[in-house]
Amino acid sequence: MTEEIAVVGDIHGNSAALSGMLRMLSDWEGLLVFTGDYVNRGPDSAGVIQLLIDLSTGRPNTFFVAGNHDVALRDAIASGKLFSLLSMGGAPTIKSYVETPKGDVGEQLRRSVPRDHIEFLSRLLPSFTHNRLVVTHGSNDPISDQAGDQYHVYGHVPTADGKPRIGAHSAAIDTGCGLSAGGRLTCFFWPARVAKQVDAQGVEVTTDRE
Repeated sequence: MTEEIAVVGDIHGNSAALSGMLRMLSDWEGLLVFTGDYVNRGPDSAGVIQLLIDLSTGRPNTFFVAGNHDVALRDAIASGKLFSLLSMGGAPTIKSYVETPKGDVGEQLRRSVPRDHIEFLSRLLPSFTHNRLVVTHGSNDPISDQAGDQYHVYGHVPTADGKPRIGAHSAAIDTGCGLSAGGRLTCFFWPARVAKQVDAQGVEVTTDRE
Protein backbone atom coordinates (compact mmCIF):
# COMPACT_ATOMS: atom_id res chain seq x y z
CA MET A 1 0.00 0.00 0.00
CA THR A 2 1.36 3.44 -0.94
CA GLU A 3 1.86 5.73 2.04
CA GLU A 4 -0.15 8.93 1.86
CA ILE A 5 1.86 12.12 1.39
CA ALA A 6 0.81 15.78 1.50
CA VAL A 7 3.04 18.25 -0.36
CA VAL A 8 2.78 21.99 0.37
CA GLY A 9 3.94 24.48 -2.26
CA ASP A 10 5.91 27.73 -2.09
CA ILE A 11 5.00 29.97 0.86
CA HIS A 12 7.11 33.13 0.26
CA GLY A 13 6.84 34.80 3.64
CA ASN A 14 3.07 34.52 4.11
CA SER A 15 2.68 33.23 7.65
CA ALA A 16 -1.10 33.76 7.63
CA ALA A 17 -1.53 31.40 4.67
CA LEU A 18 0.82 28.85 6.24
CA SER A 19 -1.06 29.00 9.55
CA GLY A 20 -4.33 28.36 7.71
CA MET A 21 -2.82 25.44 5.81
CA LEU A 22 -1.45 23.89 9.00
CA ARG A 23 -4.87 24.18 10.62
CA MET A 24 -6.35 22.39 7.63
CA LEU A 25 -3.70 19.66 7.95
CA SER A 26 -3.89 19.37 11.74
CA ASP A 27 -5.31 15.83 11.54
CA TRP A 28 -3.03 14.67 8.72
CA GLU A 29 -1.16 11.51 9.77
CA GLY A 30 0.80 10.80 6.59
CA LEU A 31 4.11 12.25 5.47
CA LEU A 32 4.26 16.03 5.01
CA VAL A 33 6.66 17.61 2.51
CA PHE A 34 7.33 21.25 1.60
CA THR A 35 8.70 22.32 -1.80
CA GLY A 36 10.81 25.26 -0.58
CA ASP A 37 10.83 29.05 -1.03
CA TYR A 38 9.73 29.73 2.52
CA VAL A 39 11.13 33.27 2.44
CA ASN A 40 11.17 36.54 0.42
CA ARG A 41 8.42 38.58 -1.26
CA GLY A 42 5.89 38.25 1.60
CA PRO A 43 6.08 40.22 4.87
CA ASP A 44 6.82 37.55 7.49
CA SER A 45 9.59 35.17 6.44
CA ALA A 46 10.87 34.95 10.01
CA GLY A 47 7.39 33.93 11.17
CA VAL A 48 7.13 31.29 8.43
CA ILE A 49 10.41 29.68 9.41
CA GLN A 50 9.44 29.71 13.09
CA LEU A 51 6.13 28.00 12.29
CA LEU A 52 7.97 25.33 10.29
CA ILE A 53 10.49 24.77 13.07
CA ASP A 54 7.67 24.43 15.61
CA LEU A 55 5.88 22.01 13.28
CA SER A 56 8.94 19.80 12.77
CA THR A 57 9.66 19.69 16.51
CA GLY A 58 6.48 17.74 17.17
CA ARG A 59 6.19 16.01 13.80
CA PRO A 60 9.18 13.87 12.78
CA ASN A 61 7.63 12.72 9.49
CA THR A 62 7.95 16.23 7.99
CA PHE A 63 10.45 17.09 5.26
CA PHE A 64 11.65 20.42 3.87
CA VAL A 65 13.12 20.85 0.38
CA ALA A 66 15.39 23.84 -0.28
CA GLY A 67 14.17 26.59 -2.60
CA ASN A 68 16.45 29.05 -4.36
CA HIS A 69 15.18 31.89 -2.16
CA ASP A 70 16.05 29.91 0.96
CA VAL A 71 19.56 29.27 -0.35
CA ALA A 72 19.97 33.00 -1.05
CA LEU A 73 19.02 33.81 2.56
CA ARG A 74 21.38 31.15 3.88
CA ASP A 75 24.21 32.56 1.77
CA ALA A 76 23.47 36.15 2.85
CA ILE A 77 23.59 35.16 6.51
CA ALA A 78 26.91 33.38 5.99
CA SER A 79 28.57 36.16 3.98
CA GLY A 80 26.83 39.34 5.11
CA LYS A 81 26.42 40.25 1.42
CA LEU A 82 22.85 41.16 0.50
CA PHE A 83 22.83 41.94 -3.23
CA SER A 84 21.61 38.53 -4.37
CA LEU A 85 18.99 38.31 -1.63
CA LEU A 86 17.68 41.82 -2.32
CA SER A 87 17.50 41.14 -6.06
CA MET A 88 15.11 38.26 -5.28
CA GLY A 89 12.66 40.27 -3.17
CA GLY A 90 14.56 39.84 0.08
CA ALA A 91 13.93 43.28 1.60
CA PRO A 92 10.80 42.11 3.49
CA THR A 93 12.76 39.11 4.75
CA ILE A 94 15.46 41.35 6.19
CA LYS A 95 12.81 43.57 7.81
CA SER A 96 11.19 40.52 9.39
CA TYR A 97 14.44 39.92 11.28
CA VAL A 98 15.93 43.43 11.60
CA GLU A 99 13.54 45.91 13.19
CA THR A 100 15.39 49.05 12.06
CA PRO A 101 17.84 48.35 9.22
CA LYS A 102 20.68 50.89 9.16
CA GLY A 103 24.40 51.00 8.62
CA ASP A 104 25.83 47.56 7.87
CA VAL A 105 22.53 45.77 7.31
CA GLY A 106 24.26 42.56 6.30
CA GLU A 107 25.95 42.37 9.69
CA GLN A 108 22.66 43.30 11.39
CA LEU A 109 20.98 40.41 9.63
CA ARG A 110 23.71 37.98 10.68
CA ARG A 111 23.29 39.00 14.32
CA SER A 112 19.50 38.99 14.24
CA VAL A 113 18.65 35.61 12.73
CA PRO A 114 18.12 33.08 15.55
CA ARG A 115 20.45 30.09 15.68
CA ASP A 116 17.61 27.61 15.17
CA HIS A 117 16.56 29.44 11.98
CA ILE A 118 20.12 29.14 10.65
CA GLU A 119 20.15 25.45 11.52
CA PHE A 120 16.79 24.97 9.80
CA LEU A 121 18.14 26.55 6.60
CA SER A 122 21.28 24.40 6.77
CA ARG A 123 19.27 21.16 6.97
CA LEU A 124 17.02 21.74 3.93
CA LEU A 125 16.95 18.84 1.46
CA PRO A 126 17.88 19.00 -2.24
CA SER A 127 14.86 16.77 -2.99
CA PHE A 128 12.53 14.22 -1.42
CA THR A 129 11.76 10.75 -2.78
CA HIS A 130 9.43 8.14 -1.33
CA ASN A 131 8.27 5.11 -3.28
CA ARG A 132 6.97 6.52 -6.59
CA LEU A 133 6.80 10.18 -5.53
CA VAL A 134 9.61 12.67 -6.03
CA VAL A 135 9.43 16.27 -4.79
CA THR A 136 11.83 18.97 -5.94
CA HIS A 137 11.74 22.74 -5.79
CA GLY A 138 11.81 23.34 -9.55
CA SER A 139 10.67 21.31 -12.51
CA ASN A 140 14.22 20.97 -13.85
CA ASP A 141 15.94 20.12 -10.57
CA PRO A 142 17.89 16.83 -10.63
CA ILE A 143 15.95 13.70 -9.77
CA SER A 144 16.86 10.02 -9.62
CA ASP A 145 17.48 7.74 -12.59
CA GLN A 146 14.13 6.06 -11.94
CA ALA A 147 12.29 9.32 -12.67
CA GLY A 148 10.52 7.78 -15.64
CA ASP A 149 8.16 5.80 -13.38
CA GLN A 150 7.88 8.39 -10.63
CA TYR A 151 5.33 11.12 -10.09
CA HIS A 152 7.05 14.53 -9.88
CA VAL A 153 5.73 17.38 -7.70
CA TYR A 154 7.40 20.79 -7.75
CA GLY A 155 6.95 24.52 -7.22
CA HIS A 156 9.26 27.45 -8.10
CA VAL A 157 7.33 29.00 -11.03
CA PRO A 158 3.87 30.32 -10.06
CA THR A 159 0.93 29.34 -12.21
CA ALA A 160 -0.73 32.27 -13.94
CA ASP A 161 -4.23 31.73 -12.52
CA GLY A 162 -3.45 30.56 -8.98
CA LYS A 163 -4.52 26.98 -9.68
CA PRO A 164 -2.25 23.92 -9.50
CA ARG A 165 -1.42 22.03 -12.68
CA ILE A 166 -2.10 18.36 -11.94
CA GLY A 167 -1.22 16.02 -14.77
CA ALA A 168 -0.71 12.30 -15.35
CA HIS A 169 2.98 12.40 -14.45
CA SER A 170 3.58 15.65 -12.55
CA ALA A 171 2.01 18.46 -10.54
CA ALA A 172 3.09 22.12 -10.42
CA ILE A 173 1.90 23.58 -7.11
CA ASP A 174 3.41 27.07 -6.78
CA THR A 175 0.20 29.09 -6.97
CA GLY A 176 1.49 32.54 -6.06
CA CYS A 177 1.41 32.50 -2.27
CA GLY A 178 3.19 35.57 -0.91
CA LEU A 179 3.47 37.19 -4.32
CA SER A 180 0.14 39.05 -4.40
CA ALA A 181 -3.09 39.46 -2.47
CA GLY A 182 -4.67 36.92 -4.81
CA GLY A 183 -1.97 34.29 -4.38
CA ARG A 184 -2.91 30.93 -2.91
CA LEU A 185 -1.03 28.27 -0.97
CA THR A 186 -1.58 24.78 -2.35
CA CYS A 187 -1.32 21.32 -0.81
CA PHE A 188 -1.17 18.31 -3.15
CA PHE A 189 -2.18 14.87 -1.86
CA TRP A 190 -0.55 11.67 -3.07
CA PRO A 191 -1.64 9.12 -4.27
CA ALA A 192 -5.11 10.70 -4.59
CA ARG A 193 -3.69 13.40 -6.92
CA VAL A 194 -6.03 16.09 -5.62
CA ALA A 195 -5.24 19.48 -4.11
CA LYS A 196 -6.57 21.85 -1.46
CA GLN A 197 -5.82 25.55 -1.17
CA VAL A 198 -5.98 28.45 1.25
CA ASP A 199 -6.00 32.11 0.27
CA ALA A 200 -3.60 34.82 1.42
CA GLN A 201 -5.43 35.06 4.76
CA GLY A 202 -5.31 31.30 5.35
CA VAL A 203 -8.97 30.62 4.52
CA GLU A 204 -9.70 27.41 2.62
CA VAL A 205 -10.91 27.98 -0.93
CA THR A 206 -12.34 25.75 -3.64
CA THR A 207 -9.74 24.20 -5.93
CA ASP A 208 -10.58 23.12 -9.46
CA ARG A 209 -8.50 20.25 -10.75
CA GLU A 210 -6.53 21.00 -13.92
